[in-house]
Amino acid sequence: MKKIEYRVFVKTINNEKHNKMYSNDLDGGLHITLSGELFCSSDPIPFLNSDFVAMRKTSWKDKNGKDIYEGDILTIPIDDNDFRKLICRFGAIQRDIYCVDEVLRPAEIECFYFEAEDQETPLLPLIDYDDKRDIELMEIIGNICENPKLLEELED
Repeated sequence: MKKIEYRVFVKTINNEKHNKMYSNDLDGGLHITLSGELFCSSDPIPFLNSDFVAMRKTSWKDKNGKDIYEGDILTIPIDDNDFRKLICRFGAIQRDIYCVDEVLRPAEIECFYFEAEDQETPLLPLIDYDDKRDIELMEIIGNICENPKLLEELED
């Protein structure tokens, strides 16, 4: 089984504002216990009693080669003068899928997907444009924790 990679945005430690992003490849590694506590095996004390958001790494990279994580805010061009903002999410989505018996049936799929400001249905990165997958056209502009103003703009 492939190891799940993630980064962690620590909002508070011991009720004090912290607001810092950490990758799980920190010396000693960041770990989340079954009880939901965050710790670093080389120095567990600073993370005790912390409020944090864990964001899983997808297998995708944006057009600049940056890894895309859950919670990233991205743009994708929709024509020469305009673009769409997207948020990378992870969760269960509903889709109609052709089954072995060639009948279209509703299914719930747990996966990474994108939410768009002008779209009710979650988007999956499967389409090719001019011999490029749409994921290769996307660019990370921030994430929901460090750049909440981008998220507000997306929801307006």
